[in-house]
Amino acid sequence: MKQPAFWAMMIGHICETYSWHILLSWLPTYFQETYPTAKAWVYNVLPWLVCVLANVVGGYVAEWCICKGFSVTCVRKSVHMSSQFLKAGFLILAGSMQSFTASVLCLTFAVAVSGFHSSGIMSNPQDVAPRHAGAVFGLMNMAGSILGFVGVYFSSYILATTNNWATVFNVTATVNVIGGLLFGCYGSGQALI
Repeated sequence: MKQPAFWAMMIGHICETYSWHILLSWLPTYFQETYPTAKAWVYNVLPWLVCVLANVVGGYVAEWCICKGFSVTCVRKSVHMSSQFLKAGFLILAGSMQSFTASVLCLTFAVAVSGFHSSGIMSNPQDVAPRHAGAVFGLMNMAGSILGFVGVYFSSYILATTNNWATVFNVTATVNVIGGLLFGCYGSGQALI
C-alpha cells in the first residue's frame, strides 16, 4: 500500500466511480428537466446499451494490444486515460448543448467510454496484486462507491445553489481528468505484491 502505483490505481478508480454514479443517478433528471417532451426510453436506454458494446470492444482492443507486444502498463494507462479524457470532453460538450439530439449523443458517448474502464484500472488489481486481486478490488470498489455516493449529493448541492447542469458536468469532467492524469503518471501493470 506504500506504492504510488497502488494509490494511482485507487484514486483513478475513485474518480471513474464518482463520474459513473453522477451519470447513473442524474442523467434521467437532467433530460427530464432540460427536455421535458423527449422520449424517456431514448435517454434511459441508449447510453447504457452503447456502454455494453464499448465495454466489450475495449476488452478486445486491450487484449489485442497486449498480444501484439505492448506492455500491460502501457495498455492499462492508455485505456484508462482515453476513457477519462474522452469522458471529460463529452461532459464539457454536453453542458453547452442546446438540442436534445446533441445532448443524447454527447452523454451516450460519455457513458460509453466508461466501458473502457473495465480494460484499464478495473483489471489492474490482477496485474499489481495477482494473489490478492479480490481484496484489492474490493477495497478499491468500496472507496469508489463511497465517493460516488458523496458525489451524487455534491451534485445536488451544485444544482440547488447554481441550477446549472453545465457546472455539474464540468466538475465531473475535472474529476475524470485528475483520475486520468494520476494513473497516467504513476499507474503500473507490473506486480507490486
